[in-house]
Amino acid sequence: MTAFQVNSFINAAINVFKTMLGAQVRREDVHCKRDRATLHDVTGTITLMGSLMGSVAVSMDEPTAVRIASKFLEMEFTSMSSDVTDAIGELVNMVVGSGKTDLAKDDDPADISVPQVVIGKGHHIWSPPELPCVEVLCNSDLGPFALNIRIKKGSGAESVSSKQ
Repeated sequence: MTAFQVNSFINAAINVFKTMLGAQVRREDVHCKRDRATLHDVTGTITLMGSLMGSVAVSMDEPTAVRIASKFLEMEFTSMSSDVTDAIGELVNMVVGSGKTDLAKDDDPADISVPQVVIGKGHHIWSPPELPCVEVLCNSDLGPFALNIRIKKGSGAESVSSKQ
């Protein structure tokens, strides 16, 4: 994993929050992480296959997820619901899609899966054990979140059945 790859997803998150949510993002810490436990209760994740292999996840607490969905869908939500879950799935889809587009300038584009959203305290993000994780802790006008980036160069032969 290179700094350019990590920064592509960080910049994508900053741009998606700014353009789609009108929210500023402040990067607070970047570190390597060995375990798969998330810091927060709500995680949207997407798998990458092809020229890049791995996953990118956006993790946040429930109040942040509710505020993001309220802003994103221009409706007032007060608790977790299927609409909030869908909004978080779309948010991670936009972040990963934008990041992979930036990376495609230097390589063949990767394929991405449909987003998966997991809700619950103490959940783990699955990834192959050989993939290190760069965790990027951020704060935004809508609340704190973390990016978990686990990617490596792929062979390009693998792909998902439905490209996005």
